[in-house]
Amino acid sequence: MSKSSPEQSVRVNAHGMQWRTSADFAGVLPRLDIDLARRPERPGPAELVKDNLARTLVRMPHPVRPDGPRLYIKRFKFDRIQRKLRQLIRRTQAAREYRASRELLSRGIPTCRALALGEHRRGLFHQEAFVVIEEIPGAVTLAHYAASQRWRTLDYEVRRQVIEELAELVAQMMRSGVCHDDLHLENILIVPSRPPGRRLFVLDLHRVRLKRRSRAGAVRMLVFLADSSRKLGVSSTDQIRFLRVLLEKWKGARAAGPQAVARWARRVRVARERHHRRHMRSRTRRCLIESSRFTRDRAGGFGVWRRRDFPLQAALATVESHETALRSPRHKGLVRKEAARTQISHLPDSPQGALYVKAFLRRSIGERIKDLLRWKGRARAAWIAHRGFGVRGLPIPAGLALLEAHGKLAGRPDYLITEAIEADGDLRLMTCSGGPGEPIPCCALAAGAEHRALAAAVADLFRLLADREVLHSDMKPSNILVRRASGGFRLWLVDLDRARFGVRWRRRHWVHHLAQCNAGLPATVTVLDRMRCLRRCGQARWRPEERLRIARAVLKKSLSRNPQWQR
Repeated sequence: MSKSSPEQSVRVNAHGMQWRTSADFAGVLPRLDIDLARRPERPGPAELVKDNLARTLVRMPHPVRPDGPRLYIKRFKFDRIQRKLRQLIRRTQAAREYRASRELLSRGIPTCRALALGEHRRGLFHQEAFVVIEEIPGAVTLAHYAASQRWRTLDYEVRRQVIEELAELVAQMMRSGVCHDDLHLENILIVPSRPPGRRLFVLDLHRVRLKRRSRAGAVRMLVFLADSSRKLGVSSTDQIRFLRVLLEKWKGARAAGPQAVARWARRVRVARERHHRRHMRSRTRRCLIESSRFTRDRAGGFGVWRRRDFPLQAALATVESHETALRSPRHKGLVRKEAARTQISHLPDSPQGALYVKAFLRRSIGERIKDLLRWKGRARAAWIAHRGFGVRGLPIPAGLALLEAHGKLAGRPDYLITEAIEADGDLRLMTCSGGPGEPIPCCALAAGAEHRALAAAVADLFRLLADREVLHSDMKPSNILVRRASGGFRLWLVDLDRARFGVRWRRRHWVHHLAQCNAGLPATVTVLDRMRCLRRCGQARWRPEERLRIARAVLKKSLSRNPQWQR
């Protein structure tokens, strides 16, 4: 398809705002029911595709040609002052998507056709913006196609054709100076019924940048593609084949040699690791930002961050139940810990299910001043850590709400509410023998197989923390909850307020964490079980001589911590 100038648009007044639209759609626009995008819960012919705090997307029949391609109405919301101020210095996302669609089509890049753009202003500020897009009949996302066809079991020729078509599409974008900052497989459509070479389309264009030809932009697009394809089980062989075809289509056959492909694969791998760390940091911080999952309120003298499915009144009532449990021994709540800086209660009969409440106390004036000077308090650090562990797929109780008291000098505590895990006990309790002076285990371990299974489960937990680059900082056995499961054990981590993220585990980290756990285990855990755990931690990671050095370092550090087996 040859390049041509973008299609001319006309201006139309409709629905209380001014629109830019294609000439052939100008007569249809007044008949379009855009209120379906404003109130997607209203019954009607529209189908809700997406609805969050930033935008709403609905799909509806064409008002003039019901049997023709359907229309998508995307509504961008500007309910926050930050979004309104941002649009004073740059185009709205709707305007960028409308312009990008027309530019891409003029450059021969297949995409959905944008039919109309409408922006509603009040004074200087945007209130909302709409873009109307024409559907491509029979199209599904490439991610859905690969998942439904079971990519790894597809015929080799079918996979080769899809890879070459995708490489040609991306190369065409790069040659045209188009940088798509969100080019993953959910934003690429495929029409399986069309002939090869004309099946793929790119969409979701509000993050497209034009007239930018740079290696950094190309690498960024490849990072998003590699990340989304790996989640679908696309092999590294297919990814290398895609890179080779891409370089051949983009820079010519001479630039697609083995060394060039290896260099680009290395660039993409390094950029993907960097992007993954930034993405994890961003997702971790979302628990403090108004979003589709979290919200913020002020009530009862607290600043409250909570999950949207956990009501505000439930959070306040839970804190009240916690305080009542501390005052009255007859209350159904159970006080699990009462120390100088923290109090923990278990509320098994809450309307929202079994909950744990942890109060972070400020009894002394020094503690109050220290909390006042902290960038984030202990309760907020724990709330962020719960989110960070969760987005990294680590086993923890889900964080439900954080209540921070107004005026830290007043001495009121902060509260963290989490779900309660139905565990058989913590790791120390599970491994105790119940002898004189020792707690009686609620579910004593059987000798032999269960000891080996528990040692393997603990080692797998350490390996998972290392793979996710997370430091817990307090890996004593009482912070590891244990429950029997079919064929083994399930473990959860608690007490997360001193966690750190994005830290690659070195030898000193392994020694520190293993010594914390080792020193807290009673004498009933044999040396053989401890060595089994260490051996599994180092499987495919340490050589035998290195494992021996780590074992000696762990023992030396354990002895400096007043180990449980010597008490």
